[in-house]
Amino acid sequence: MRLTQSVHIHLKEVLKAGDSALDATAGNGHDSLHMAELIGPLGTLVAIDLQAKAIENTRNKLASKDYLERSKLLKGNHADVLKQLNGTFKAIVFNLGYRPGSDQKLITEVDSTIGALNEVPRLLAPNGILLVTTYRAHKGGLPESIAVEDWMRKQEQSDGWFVHKIEPNVIQSKTTHDNLPPILWVASPTLSIC
Repeated sequence: MRLTQSVHIHLKEVLKAGDSALDATAGNGHDSLHMAELIGPLGTLVAIDLQAKAIENTRNKLASKDYLERSKLLKGNHADVLKQLNGTFKAIVFNLGYRPGSDQKLITEVDSTIGALNEVPRLLAPNGILLVTTYRAHKGGLPESIAVEDWMRKQEQSDGWFVHKIEPNVIQSKTTHDNLPPILWVASPTLSIC
């Protein structure tokens, strides 16, 4: 099973009609669309991306299903935007790396990603879920993935969060930096998730 499918399965288990959801890296809008469908017309979706094209793609995807009224699209660095947000979200999703189909030099970066993750405990509902997919094979991806793992371990050890790491099996003898598989982190302050 692809990690993107796993993200959507976890979202379906947690998100209900009327919930609030946050897509911290909107990209091409796939996660935003799935969350908007799950939360229904009484729910609220916030989707963030640094790239205008990502916001446009997400807007178009949501508009195609008449989900714009339940959605708020914000252009900016996810760390800066999350610092300004208030309220709580039942699900928060990060899909790190670069937007498929875009300039691969435009990537999420360690400092902004950790800055954004540091806002999650304030924004995530106690019975909510955080889903973070890290891609290690592109330039900058491995250090970001290591930083996310460190952040997750702190949440688990210091703050008592439930944290689960999903990493596709690889043949170690053939694994190089260029073909390291992505990792999905599933975390929650109170939900046991395995």
